[in-house]
Amino acid sequence: MKVLLVILETALVALAADDCSSPIPFDPNALDPSDIFNSSDSLFGRATDAFCPQWFRTLWPRHANNAVMIPICFDSFDHMNRFHPILRLAVAKWVAPAILGAPGPATGHGINFVTYGGEEKGCIIDDGAGGKMWNPTIWRFALRITEGQSVPGADGANTAEATTGFSMQLDHGHYNTLQVKGYPDHVAVAHELGHVLGLKHEHQRIDRDKYMKYDCTKIQGYDKAFEEAKKKGKEHLLCTDPAVAIEFKFIGHAFTSSFPKKGDYDIKSIMHYPSDYFGTPACKENAKIDNCPMVKYKDPNDHAAGTEVILLNNIPSKLDIEWVKQHYPYVPPPPPSTQQSPHP
Repeated sequence: MKVLLVILETALVALAADDCSSPIPFDPNALDPSDIFNSSDSLFGRATDAFCPQWFRTLWPRHANNAVMIPICFDSFDHMNRFHPILRLAVAKWVAPAILGAPGPATGHGINFVTYGGEEKGCIIDDGAGGKMWNPTIWRFALRITEGQSVPGADGANTAEATTGFSMQLDHGHYNTLQVKGYPDHVAVAHELGHVLGLKHEHQRIDRDKYMKYDCTKIQGYDKAFEEAKKKGKEHLLCTDPAVAIEFKFIGHAFTSSFPKKGDYDIKSIMHYPSDYFGTPACKENAKIDNCPMVKYKDPNDHAAGTEVILLNNIPSKLDIEWVKQHYPYVPPPPPSTQQSPHP
């Protein structure tokens, strides 16, 4: 039996974006600054998006009725049972009435997150020869929800990561993926949905240091990564080159300031890390901001005025929502005779 579950009945979904993920292992969100397309491209208006034509990560396609859809499948029925409740709450962070609301002319967007359901609707099935294969009844470019390996004792123990935007080219083993590690909070998954839509980290834009005080030596795993990088003469690049950080499995790559500046800096964005994210125990347990990787300047124009903690943003900001509506405005359905769908 074929069952199509709508994650939120009021939300036709579909967002998307653009991305410049580098072809480096370990991190689907990694960006090589040399891959960034001209940031003046008029299609994109947010500080944290980037268009990367050579890697074919772009906007999610519109359906026959002009709604932009992100079809979602889970690796297995077990994964659906475990991860669907978290995903449903994460989607609600974006499409709640007070945020985006239901799609249509009144709200100005036309986004749909829909998910394949039922035991026979896992993304991955047996191939009949002792192996696994992609389920041929599922669109091959659907967003795949899969399980990743968590890292005990670190922020990565219960988190998620995702590819950015839409692609019809393989990226880290699949086209479009959201990987769940352990039992993350739904806010962390909502952050990853921001990547799926096409948003990058706000704190990685090139003018970040005007607004934030950042110290990569206070990130989890720095000492170990530094010693490994030093063996290859790359320690001076560990905090500034995302490719080097990824090479030595240092989460500092998620802080590297490398994205083009677009619009106002948005410290309220759901894509902005809080002060203690990936911080060491000295930051997390002692609650001293001087021990945290990133804090904000009280006055961006006068750093001598001091710093203060960055709190967790648990809902999309006004600028996040403006970005979505700019990229995925509501478009009325075409006449029935002209409707053609890019996917089932």
